[in-house]
Amino acid sequence: MKLPLLGGLACALLCLLVGVSLLGVRHPHEDAYILYRYAEHLAGGHGIVWNLQGPRCEGATDFLWLVLLAGAVRAGLDVALAAALLNALGAGLLGGLLVRAAGRGALALAALAVPFSGAALAAHLGFSTLLYAALAGLAFAVLVDGRGRAVCALPVLGLLLALFRPDGVLLGFAFAALGSAPARSSGQGGRYARAALLCGLVAAAYFAWRWSYFGLLLPLPLYVKSQPNLAPEALPLWLPLGLRALAATALQGAGSSLRWLASGQGPLPLLAALALMSLRLRRVRPGELARPLLGLLPGLVLLVGLLPVFPSQNVAFRFQAPVFVLLVLALATLAARLAAAEPGRAARALAVLVALAALAPSTHFGVQRVAALWAGEGREYMDVLAPELGARLGPEQRVALTEAGRLAYWSRAHVWDVAGLNDPQTARTPPTLAGLRAWAPDVVMFHHADVLDPAQLLGAAPREPVVELAPDALRTALREPYRRLYAPGVSSYADAGGRARFVAPVVLARFLAESGDAYALFAVDYRGSGHYRHIWGVRPELLPRAELRELLLRATQLEGYRSYLEQKRAPGR
Repeated sequence: MKLPLLGGLACALLCLLVGVSLLGVRHPHEDAYILYRYAEHLAGGHGIVWNLQGPRCEGATDFLWLVLLAGAVRAGLDVALAAALLNALGAGLLGGLLVRAAGRGALALAALAVPFSGAALAAHLGFSTLLYAALAGLAFAVLVDGRGRAVCALPVLGLLLALFRPDGVLLGFAFAALGSAPARSSGQGGRYARAALLCGLVAAAYFAWRWSYFGLLLPLPLYVKSQPNLAPEALPLWLPLGLRALAATALQGAGSSLRWLASGQGPLPLLAALALMSLRLRRVRPGELARPLLGLLPGLVLLVGLLPVFPSQNVAFRFQAPVFVLLVLALATLAARLAAAEPGRAARALAVLVALAALAPSTHFGVQRVAALWAGEGREYMDVLAPELGARLGPEQRVALTEAGRLAYWSRAHVWDVAGLNDPQTARTPPTLAGLRAWAPDVVMFHHADVLDPAQLLGAAPREPVVELAPDALRTALREPYRRLYAPGVSSYADAGGRARFVAPVVLARFLAESGDAYALFAVDYRGSGHYRHIWGVRPELLPRAELRELLLRATQLEGYRSYLEQKRAPGR
């Protein structure tokens, strides 16, 4: 068996083992459940819908991932197990690419970092990150090493990246554009142009279908996350107000990338090693430096493209994961070429050691995170509450919420994601008090995102994990910067003063405050932080006040916790 195939198989099996074992001790991430709901609805023949009653909408941005999961569910696989299997395929592809780039020496050990990379951490929580990043890695390998007709695969890979995720359009277009020059130099310019044209026609047909099917060109989260979510006053006061407003829109995603740079999963060790190797390789074999560095350009394009987007739920820096993968592949490629070019054994060994040392911090961080997840870190009361409460909610019940993962997945209720990520109306225009009154939800649940002051919210009540609230507390606890969102409210997200993502919790707080005794109200300190960020309102005729309090309290104590796989095997599921 060839070494790249063997390395890829080892990575795939290890990744699958980690992913499935984690499903046996915990649950997927909240947002992963959102896509699982769509996939099961599609597999069931209902189309791409959030609620079985419609309308058609796409709150799951990973289109190709959605189709793959739905196909697996249709074939009889559980949706979360299918996600683990597909990500394991991505891990196998990445591992094989790394071993191929590294060669037969000790540098091939770099492939062991794949199941513990940031992409893998997000994948183990149910996201598409490993398979998506593997496609980017394959495009890098084709660009760097491709010869002749092989380069003509880049437009196809670019199309797959674009269909996989919306930000994959940036990666895909960049790789396809960079591939035209080597295609022409190898005499494949005409074939490359025809492949690019065909892929362009497929992309145009896809967008035409989207418009016909959804009535919109883009997935709903793109509308939500592109709304102004950075207040201009958060920027330096010495900037003119107009410039501050422009910068707030253009740079609202910059903080995410900066945190990634400084994190244990960040690229700084890789960048330092790449710089050292580039300087050395430029001296001993300069002709082998250009393409690996050129292959990093799509990653830079992606990072720039993420700047104006507010990256909510950037779990394990999954939005930056393809960039990290490109850096790892570039590092392995340069290290292998430098080791082959160095005349002395010590210099060759040093090149390998520098590369492996650069990977060590992120791999160590990943191993620690996986161990913590195995040990139960990150278990949440919603893992217990959502299946129990969801079992009480039939198709006739209505739920309005901002945390649209677990509860929506484990129930059959008609769910309104008031934040707009799964609702075509509130994705583009703010939710209204009148709309909530007309909806008349049986259950209201929202994360107040610190728009409420916990001290004023709870008053003199004992600081227990679950605290009953008076309706008026939701009004008096509102922090000053958000009062304009409360009353009179806003008619467009642009009028929210850079606080678009806070509109939903403020409107829900007002709805509950003005509903009086129609709902039993409770605040939950679900992570022991003292912020009591989860607010619940449930109609007493659905669940009596005392019973609701007991249910919430048991859930916060993780009483009767069942992992995802245990929950799926439970009677009645």
